[in-house]
Amino acid sequence: MPGLDGSGHLFAAFESCIAGDWKYRRLNYPADLPASMGAYVAHAERSIGDEQAVVLLAESFSGPVAIHLARRLGNRVKALVLCASFATRPHLLVAWASQWPEAWLAGAARMRWAIRGFCVGHRAPPPILGAVEAELSKLDGKTIKQRLRMLIAPDAADALARLDIPVLLLQPTGDRLLDPWAPKRLEELAPGAHIERLDGPHFLLQTEPQACWRRISDWLTLALTLTA
Repeated sequence: MPGLDGSGHLFAAFESCIAGDWKYRRLNYPADLPASMGAYVAHAERSIGDEQAVVLLAESFSGPVAIHLARRLGNRVKALVLCASFATRPHLLVAWASQWPEAWLAGAARMRWAIRGFCVGHRAPPPILGAVEAELSKLDGKTIKQRLRMLIAPDAADALARLDIPVLLLQPTGDRLLDPWAPKRLEELAPGAHIERLDGPHFLLQTEPQACWRRISDWLTLALTLTA
């Protein structure tokens, strides 16, 4: 489940690391999707279809969507992985940024220095930087504004606390996009979650795909065995 870009195209490198018998489905969010958490959850549910044994992997923006989706799907969801994500407001400035003119928001999404500084890190090779820049450049200001407004109060805390499934939190140590308290709050809301801290920026699945897959696959193997 993708970040703010909504396309899922930025998962290509991570998907190439998936090995074994695991099947995966890349979800995306159309730009014309109604700007409400309920609409995004319903869209994700339709995308999953009638799959009966589901592991949800959500990046950043999709964290609250995945949490609510896990509650809706019930025992069809066997595990939840949240990468560089949150269950409550991710940054104190979200409400302020959501008031920017749409043209400003679209322009900010194309600023290479901001993408490098806040998203992929200064060590990211040019292909990663270029891929992220290309996807973010496809976003129009209206879509960005709508999705930012959804993050002012995503309200997934109660749903997360009520989940009774294995939860993995992948926490990048070099995340400069989220407020420092956001991942700490997430850990407080999921006291039984397994936490893996990886050296990397907010776009962890893009910059450290192999390391992420190793942590996820090792944890899933153990977690699903224990709950079988």
